[in-house]
Amino acid sequence: MARNACRTCQHTWNSRGSDKPTECPSCGGTLVYVVPFSFGPFIRLALLGAVVFTVVHFWDKIGPIISDLSSPKSPPAEAVPPEDRPEPQPAAVDDQVPPVDATLKVEGDGLPAQKVEPAAPEADPVAEAERQRQLEEARKAAEAEAKRQAREKEARRVLEMGKNFESNRNNLRAVEKYREVMERFKDTAAAKEAEGLERAIVERESGS
Repeated sequence: MARNACRTCQHTWNSRGSDKPTECPSCGGTLVYVVPFSFGPFIRLALLGAVVFTVVHFWDKIGPIISDLSSPKSPPAEAVPPEDRPEPQPAAVDDQVPPVDATLKVEGDGLPAQKVEPAAPEADPVAEAERQRQLEEARKAAEAEAKRQAREKEARRVLEMGKNFESNRNNLRAVEKYREVMERFKDTAAAKEAEGLERAIVERESGS
């Protein structure tokens, strides 16, 4: 079995027999050739196997030598004469006694019995009263703002009803809704707008 290749499309295939193919089965080109067999991969594989076999077989002999060469050797320690050796010093008395926690309450026998927590500082009644007053004012302000927004929303709803009547040429009902906004929702932006719309309708009606 021979390995063939096409120079035109780079297609490779295997052919049986010794006859050289004349055309590529993929593209039909005639520039075909037989790929020569290479022993390079087998040679490299054999060399690698030989190296592995040698290392495994002779590891008992070369392993200790490699370990001795790779590990650094420390110089031998110099012997110190007995007369030059320092004498051990006794430990200080203060170092042997553990520190006493100042927050521990001492009983009559002199031993710590229980830990006394430091008392929390007392709150200033004047500052506490001021804080409560500020909280109450903030709460009232929030409630007032919520009511104002609700009134403005309702006034806008009635105002839009008046605008719808006016767009349908029902000026009588439109004026009624504008005046309702001005009476029920005073001091609102919708009331000021309703006042201007009601005045415009009255002026048009009087002019006509």
